[in-house]
Amino acid sequence: MNDDAKNRMVAAFEAAMQRCADEADREASFVRGEDGDYQQVEMRRAFAGWLGASSLVAQQILGFARTAKDRFGGNAAFQSGFMQFLEHAAQLLDVTSDSPSVPQPDARKEIDAAAFDDAALDGFNRAMKTKMAMARAAGRAGWWSAPASELSTALHAHAGKGDPLDVGVLAMMHWYLNVAIAPVAEAVDQAVASGELTTVSSDRHIAGQLEIKMPASTIRVSGFPNELTRRCKPLLWEQVEVVIRAARPARPAPEAAVCGPSGSAASTEWLTAGRAAFQIGVELETVRAWADANEVEHRDDNGTLMVACRSVLARSHRLWREQSSDQGMNLRARVKA
Repeated sequence: MNDDAKNRMVAAFEAAMQRCADEADREASFVRGEDGDYQQVEMRRAFAGWLGASSLVAQQILGFARTAKDRFGGNAAFQSGFMQFLEHAAQLLDVTSDSPSVPQPDARKEIDAAAFDDAALDGFNRAMKTKMAMARAAGRAGWWSAPASELSTALHAHAGKGDPLDVGVLAMMHWYLNVAIAPVAEAVDQAVASGELTTVSSDRHIAGQLEIKMPASTIRVSGFPNELTRRCKPLLWEQVEVVIRAARPARPAPEAAVCGPSGSAASTEWLTAGRAAFQIGVELETVRAWADANEVEHRDDNGTLMVACRSVLARSHRLWREQSSDQGMNLRARVKA
């Protein structure tokens, strides 16, 4: 603020304060000290309030000017009149500033730039509306009900295809639903081969063997762990996939209560009770009874009964021995009879 503007502001302030003092039947003192401030405490506070109001009004006028540039760019005549009045009001209120920190752009350039931005956005908006109308007519209007993750996946896919309208429509849906665009899922480097599982065999000497018949060749896997081989038996003659990828970092196993006979070794391989019953050839209720009697190691995994492979195999062997013994006793009894 230059000296003339400052002197006008001080004169206006003192005249206003004098009117207030006369109306309140109070004495106003405009005596200044060596530091240039008013000596009367109330006058110093009033002057600080005057300056604060002046600064606030100046900021509001500047904000109105920016709003005019952003919102009224499509109507240059209206925008010009709006901004001319703001300039007139600022001069009347003496809140114009020649400080270099306050931007003073060329109004004509600002109006032209705002008008161009609005025209481009209006055109893009019309094109998106046409695109969405065509999709509705073709029966492809279900994106509004899609989960946010699927919207993000579709946006990334369409960005790769290079259609800005599809990207714009999906971005608009994220904005309307107030959800962030999810990042692209990390791609896993892996090799996949699919075919029919035709052979599942296990041997305690050479371990398990698998054969998967593909259209042009056959995949043979030898030395497969017998435990894993037995798990593959239900998939015989089914279409399966062989996936080769880098091993994931080991994750800590979830905490769960494990019950088992005392002195039994903890197993690191677990099966559902149903799968275990299928592999060892017993009824599911038999496996559940073993778990209830704590004859096998077991745990509850979110409501699913899991049993330890080693423990179930040991209990099944005992079952076969008991059945064999019972059959032998029955045979001897019949011979004696």
